[in-house]
Amino acid sequence: MNNKFVDCDFSGAGLYKYPVAGCSFKGCNCSLVKFYRWNLLKRNSRNVNLSDYNEAQEMIIKRKLIILVFLISAILAAWPSIASGEVTLPLDKEGEVDASATFVMHNEALVAKFVEVIAARSKDDEALLPFVQSLNKVSLTITAQGQTAPSPQNERIKKWLNETLTELDDRSELDAATLRAASGFSFSSVFINSEIDQTLAENLLSLELASWYEPSGDQALWVGAFLIAPSTEYLLHTHDAHEVYFVVSGHLELQHGVDGNYFTVGPDQYSITPPHRPHALRTGDVPVLILYVWEGIADPENWWWERHDDNSWWRTPWRWENDGTWQKIGPPEQVTDEVMKAAHG
Repeated sequence: MNNKFVDCDFSGAGLYKYPVAGCSFKGCNCSLVKFYRWNLLKRNSRNVNLSDYNEAQEMIIKRKLIILVFLISAILAAWPSIASGEVTLPLDKEGEVDASATFVMHNEALVAKFVEVIAARSKDDEALLPFVQSLNKVSLTITAQGQTAPSPQNERIKKWLNETLTELDDRSELDAATLRAASGFSFSSVFINSEIDQTLAENLLSLELASWYEPSGDQALWVGAFLIAPSTEYLLHTHDAHEVYFVVSGHLELQHGVDGNYFTVGPDQYSITPPHRPHALRTGDVPVLILYVWEGIADPENWWWERHDDNSWWRTPWRWENDGTWQKIGPPEQVTDEVMKAAHG
């Protein structure tokens, strides 16, 4: 034993407040205690044995290296799952995978990745900045899982969705997030009304991923997905909402303005529709999967435009109801010069 420490009773003197478990300190000569003793003696201006200090320092460094090696080993062991995007799925009380919680978790990850992509693209396209600013200032609520009863229509939806998913590349982070979330997707018709063309009603499908509502209830923001069947045409219409379509799979043809030409938006491309801008869309031989951001009034109105034989334009107002249906809320009205100018401003 080192005689310099014979008179040091660390267990009873109260000089050291955090003793190592199982160590009485009194008469102890281990490297760790030597290190603590050295510090205490230094503070009390007593003689110090530097060889004890060096030995303790080496021991501390070795322990830190062991911990570092352990952490690196743990990260390397988990890296395949991290790199592939695999995650631990939430379980219910019976130890089974909680489908509802998993759905929300995957939706949240998809929304986060989509918002990240939009933010990155906004650096080169200032037209995306309003969406980025809105998404950053609100707290989105992830939509709970929808339940859909089996039906022949659902089999068609599943077929269309699977066709779009086969085109995705899991090396793309957005595609990978979409693939993970897709197993919980439950699409439904955008338009539910017997007066609406039933082909359009069956072929234009939507899914809400997340939403935000202004406390006053006037404004809202939705993030979601559209699944559009092949050979679908949605004619010219307007709404007050500002929206962006981001094509994940397939090719979407869009028309902006009553006399605009159709243009094509393909995978990993997007299109922005300003408020009140007349626009139409159609698909080709394959289904299309789109992610969207839609910002506007909470109870949206949708004006459907139609050109008459005398070359005049008329529009019919529809409104979305809380039960998911669309109701015609007024007769067709002729589009005035003022409305037309505002629609193309």
